[in-house]
Amino acid sequence: MLFLVALDNDRMAILVTAVKQLRAGLVTDHSGHEVALKLFLQPCEEIL
Repeated sequence: MLFLVALDNDRMAILVTAVKQLRAGLVTDHSGHEVALKLFLQPCEEIL
């Protein structure tokens, strides 16, 4: 599953923090094993 989300910089920081916390919790729940959750940042420029 893939989600594409466009946010301003202020909201982006909140989202990144929340996803990092979610991932840390999932890793803890899975006894330290890697989980299939990734977050990628692609800056974008509004053109219209």
